[in-house]
Amino acid sequence: MYGTAGRNNTEDKIFLLSIGEAESFFINDGERRAKPTKYAEKAGVVMDDERYAWWWLRSPGSVSGDAAGVDNFGWVYRSGVYDYYVGVRPALWLNF
Repeated sequence: MYGTAGRNNTEDKIFLLSIGEAESFFINDGERRAKPTKYAEKAGVVMDDERYAWWWLRSPGSVSGDAAGVDNFGWVYRSGVYDYYVGVRPALWLNF
């Protein structure tokens, strides 16, 4: 939600990354770039000419009604993503 800190950790088994996690779990912007699956392509996710797409983060954006995301260049977009044709990149923790 706009105006919230968005700093809480999640205990969900499958989740979206936060801004901080997206910035720390990937070494660079190139690692954050994501190509959609065939299913996502058929569902209408928007891609650039190289087939990279934006993806959602769970952190709130700085604009009302938007959530943060990662763009097709792998840059963390803090102000918020408003497009419905953005992909998701779910994360999960594995315990061995």
